[in-house]
Amino acid sequence: MAVFTYTAVDRGDLVSGHSEGTEYSIEFPLAEWSPIKKKDEVVTRSLSGVKRTVLHGIAKKYSFKTVSTDDQSIIDGMEEMFDSVSAGEVFTIDPYGYLLNPDNVISVSMDGNHRSQRVEKTEFSFSGKVDVE
Repeated sequence: MAVFTYTAVDRGDLVSGHSEGTEYSIEFPLAEWSPIKKKDEVVTRSLSGVKRTVLHGIAKKYSFKTVSTDDQSIIDGMEEMFDSVSAGEVFTIDPYGYLLNPDNVISVSMDGNHRSQRVEKTEFSFSGKVDVE
């Protein structure tokens, strides 16, 4: 199981009964949670062929994908969450925890766009990449 916790921002897709500025959590299993290390570097090569690399840092990121669901309340909640964090807002993911039993809560922000993928006629799965804050 995984827990996504975010603060709702009204960008046109709030779930009925939800209020902007309120924190919500969604408990939803992950099918994938993979670490990614991305180097921030500048590589130059002189005319003589000598290569020089300046490493500015290594960013820790994760890619994730949820299992598919046809539960409309979860689908609506995930879309609300992605809209709420689309401008770089920080949210948390606990990739192996539960609402009542947290495991390893990580503060993250979205790296690029999320993907809502239709699986069969009524099911969706969600995926994306996040930067560790």
